[in-house]
Amino acid sequence: MEVSVIGAFIWTAMLSSVVGYRPVIIVHGILDGPRQFEILAKYINESHPGTNVTTFALYDYIASLKPLWQQVEDYRQAISSIMQSADGVHLICFSQGGLICRGVLATLPTHNVHSLIFLASPLAGQYGDSYYLRYFFPKFIKTRLYHICYTAWGQKISVCNYWNDPHQRERYLQSSNYLAPLNGEIEHVNLTGKRKKDSYL
Repeated sequence: MEVSVIGAFIWTAMLSSVVGYRPVIIVHGILDGPRQFEILAKYINESHPGTNVTTFALYDYIASLKPLWQQVEDYRQAISSIMQSADGVHLICFSQGGLICRGVLATLPTHNVHSLIFLASPLAGQYGDSYYLRYFFPKFIKTRLYHICYTAWGQKISVCNYWNDPHQRERYLQSSNYLAPLNGEIEHVNLTGKRKKDSYL
């Protein structure tokens, strides 16, 4: 009995070394960067030694406030390069990163994402206070933020790209150049002829 258990363990270890684990890609959130996910990457490697874990150093910290379509374009190129050399990938998307992942997958003709995990991500948009809103808009409360977000200038700030004020629906549909088209609520050039909304789910 003991020999068979040891044999099974050796066989599993050999199989894992041959097959390997799918790469893990982590997309950070607003005002974050790769450093915030070092513990998670370490835990993944301790649980599954040899796993290729990538947290991109893209749009880190203050640069994460750049418009989301701009971020999606660069993330799509970076993620696609890993996808092409792997038999499927796992995608972990944190906070604003979840909306970036939605944009990436919605604009890729095909993809090989095996598992998609959203962590604390405002996928339906945001309407509420948070530490970064109080930091950047200290004089505005959520009921007044649409005065900034639903303008051409405001749509150049990432958080405004997914600001979804339920009391300003018409303004949202007229002004939102990211979340509304991503949800299929309005048409957008970035999604024309590409994957339908949420077809990856």
